[in-house]
Amino acid sequence: MVAERTRNYELVMILSPETTEEEVATAMERVAGLITESTGSVSNQETWGLRRLAYPIKRFQEGTYILTQ
Repeated sequence: MVAERTRNYELVMILSPETTEEEVATAMERVAGLITESTGSVSNQETWGLRRLAYPIKRFQEGTYILTQ
């Protein structure tokens, strides 16, 4: 008998610091929908909030971090 092995992945997204809470929620729902449509599952989603970037991206010093597992 062959045991099926499930792989676990993490995705960290960085959104513009100018995004609203509604836009963040919409982005999280959209990513979760894409994963479930591809026969995957989302076990956890966390918003880490606004954090400083290691280097500027498009002149932004901060970004909104979101973790999806």
